[in-house]
Amino acid sequence: MESTTRSPIFASFGETLEGIVTVRAFSAERRFLDNLHRKIDETTSMWYSFWMLNRWLLLNFDIIGGLSVFLVTLLVLGGWIEDWLAGLTITSAMTFTSR
Repeated sequence: MESTTRSPIFASFGETLEGIVTVRAFSAERRFLDNLHRKIDETTSMWYSFWMLNRWLLLNFDIIGGLSVFLVTLLVLGGWIEDWLAGLTITSAMTFTSR
């Protein structure tokens, strides 16, 4: 969505450059500038939403990985699972949370 909202900015900018003589002749600079600012605001909103969702997902993945390592550690200490299986599970959980 972020890249989809970015393309109208470039299109609008290119069109404005091609017709800059006409824009100035009709004193429409403010209208074109306001239109460009509106498109930039929409793109920034999508960009911000994308990065906040990314941060939220990374936090949740870290929590899930930490909980799985903790659970496996408790199961190994209790003697319910074997050491090799615990090592495999902890390694997989650490890979899951690595960036």
